[in-house]
Amino acid sequence: MLSNEHPKEPTIDEEVQFWIQKEEQSKKTRYYNTIARFATIAHPNLNRGGILADDMGLGKTIQMIALIASKPAINLDSTYSKTTLIVTPLSVLDNWVDQINIHVKKGSLSSYVFHGINRNNDPEFLKDHDIIITTYAILAQSDIKERSGLLAIKWLRVILDEGHIICTKSSKQSIAACNLNAERRWILTGTPIMNELNDIFTPFDNFETWNTIFNNKTMKFKNNNNSRLNDLRNLMKTVCLRRTKDMKFNEHPIIYDKMESDTKEQFRSWKESRNGDLKNNYVTFLEMLLRLRQICNHTQLLCKRQINQINGIDNKEEIGNLNDFKISSKIEALVEFLNQNNDDDKSVVFSQWTSFLDLIEIAFKDANVKFVRFDGKMFRNQREEAVNNFNNDPEIKVLLISLKCGSLGLNLTAANQCFLMDPWWNPSIEDQAIDRIYRIGQTRPVSVFRIFIENTIEDRVFELQKKKRDLIFQAFEEQQSNESSNIDEAQLKKDLQVLLGEN
Repeated sequence: MLSNEHPKEPTIDEEVQFWIQKEEQSKKTRYYNTIARFATIAHPNLNRGGILADDMGLGKTIQMIALIASKPAINLDSTYSKTTLIVTPLSVLDNWVDQINIHVKKGSLSSYVFHGINRNNDPEFLKDHDIIITTYAILAQSDIKERSGLLAIKWLRVILDEGHIICTKSSKQSIAACNLNAERRWILTGTPIMNELNDIFTPFDNFETWNTIFNNKTMKFKNNNNSRLNDLRNLMKTVCLRRTKDMKFNEHPIIYDKMESDTKEQFRSWKESRNGDLKNNYVTFLEMLLRLRQICNHTQLLCKRQINQINGIDNKEEIGNLNDFKISSKIEALVEFLNQNNDDDKSVVFSQWTSFLDLIEIAFKDANVKFVRFDGKMFRNQREEAVNNFNNDPEIKVLLISLKCGSLGLNLTAANQCFLMDPWWNPSIEDQAIDRIYRIGQTRPVSVFRIFIENTIEDRVFELQKKKRDLIFQAFEEQQSNESSNIDEAQLKKDLQVLLGEN
């Protein structure tokens, strides 16, 4: 986003926003536009900003707040104010206020909600703030001719949230938005095209030029070689930043996919081997499955040597540095859940790995979540003190606990929420852990949350859990089987196939 706000200058060798320099025989330099296909001596006015078109739920609001907080002053035109104007539907105005209060350090950015009958219309007052938040309805009331109120200010940046609202260029909201004077402009929308191609015209200046280039005659979508269709694609790549939920945003899925692929390949090799003996290789496969499950929680549960092996790097370093901690998607989801709790909510967070609890602790401390911990490394008196503090101290909202240690003998009815951070092979162990909360003495409804990564081994662990639950149901309800409980090699092979998605 910073590079979109501070584009490079086009040169003879590098095209920028479809402008490239061309030197004529007379040694004069012209700027040539590769889409509009015309040349000019005048320096082109490069756009600052773009369309942020991420899928819903991928953090467009947070990204914009981070951009505002970065306060880059590169090439800043001194005639513009320091202020960013955010225009939103009324329904999400409070969300912007909440997100700014949550994620911005107190005192670092000043903000003002320009809404209500008593709002302050003084431009000097508004320019004195870093952020002004208003609604499309208020913006539409602006006097275009007089250029008063919001139109009287030269904004550093304008952000239109749910920007598809202005797709109809003749609406009052669209006309007012296009008349705002801003050095940088951003549109946030998960649906930049609602009904037709012209829906995305509004951010551009000249409809006549737009319609000449992109119209029904020039745009033949059935022909992938159509030059104007390629121009449109290139235009979207230039002005539009878009992530979808199918994309991979960090190294975690990449590492997981590589390790899962290697594990599947080894399993196939074993199956194709005539002398393949699962009992001799079972421990090896279990360790591989363990690593896959740990990656779903956080890559730092693997030592650096293991990660480097996956990436083909020869490095003997054994232990990851917790000082390099980066929050994982699971931990982030957990913290978001807890931040939405009521004052009287108390939560128990279970994980199989104490090393993962260590990482959750770091995130809790950063988020100011009050917690205590209970695991097998603690002495008896320390465990008793942790449970007593959790049950009786209203300031302590969370108990971090290892699954095996916390699945038996504890009474945690002070809690009304249970978070299972990773699925366990045996569903009975999870049930016993939940029963520490949901038991006699519990006076409130209990909510159980299972946080898992879809399309991974965790999905398949749930499949095995279901089969085991069905077996338990049959044993107690139908009394069908008196067979030996010993698991034979054929069953082990079948389970591995399920876990690796090879069935």
